[in-house]
Amino acid sequence: MRFNIKDIHFNLSFTFFAVFLFYYLNNSLLIYFYAIISVLVHESIHLLLIMLCGGKIDCIKFNIFGGTIQRNSNVIISDYAEALISISAPITNIILFLLDYIIKCEITDWGAVNIVLGAINIAPYYSFDGGRFLYFILRRRYSERILFLIQFTLSLSLTIILTAFTIALTMLNKSSFILILFNIYVIFSLFFIKS
Repeated sequence: MRFNIKDIHFNLSFTFFAVFLFYYLNNSLLIYFYAIISVLVHESIHLLLIMLCGGKIDCIKFNIFGGTIQRNSNVIISDYAEALISISAPITNIILFLLDYIIKCEITDWGAVNIVLGAINIAPYYSFDGGRFLYFILRRRYSERILFLIQFTLSLSLTIILTAFTIALTMLNKSSFILILFNIYVIFSLFFIKS
């Protein structure tokens, strides 16, 4: 589904709705709504900082793994601002988890969704927020080739760990559909790291 608000294009993929159906059929709809709210908060933080740093948004996409913001490539933002834009959203999710835990003295579904979203995105995998943060922090110190090797090594290591974790959970019959799909996404993403 596609629609426009002012000059920004929005794209909600089929997979975004497929996950809704999956959670609905498994009586976990509340978790799905928590996830949507957490992703909206996450992407809103990115969006706010992009606009404050002078960036322009072309498209916002939502799919099975959350949201992505496509920016106008003609507007250049400093490396420091790019690093701040990248890391601020996962830190916000982690802060939401901590506040929820402090207030309720337990890990709630809302808190769990936020810590998972924050922890995944803060990981230094090349296409996650943590990977982009690392790239912009190191870009002035290393050549593109060295940066590629650093990103690929970290991404490959994280993929191996995630795959081992997914296999272990699957063998224990406790794996989830979303974890398996996420693992497949991460494995295939390795082939698209830009050298």
